[in-house]
Amino acid sequence: KHYWEICVENVQDWAVGVARYESVKGKGNRFAPDEGIWAVGATILGSYVAFTSRLTKLKLGTFPKILKVCLNLDAGHVSFYNAETMFEIFTFMMPHEPEVYPFFFTKDINNKIKLNH
Repeated sequence: KHYWEICVENVQDWAVGVARYESVKGKGNRFAPDEGIWAVGATILGSYVAFTSRLTKLKLGTFPKILKVCLNLDAGHVSFYNAETMFEIFTFMMPHEPEVYPFFFTKDINNKIKLNH
């Protein structure tokens, strides 16, 4: 079991989660589990989404400033929480993956995603 926290306050157009190494080596990949990327994020329009095979729009009462990513390879899932309230945002079930890595992405040139701990 592993977890980390990501500060996304004031960042637009971002995605965070986990990915297989070979999934992020190339350019132009879709963010989706069938591409080896399990992630949630925010679009430039301010929508929060889970990057499922078809985007899943997330209805959040409060937009998170800090996300907690919880990876449990033994149980086969990765979950995302609002780190301040511990509200569960989304959980992906994952096939057995021997190696996945933290995944961070943003197109926002003015604000950066920051690893909180």
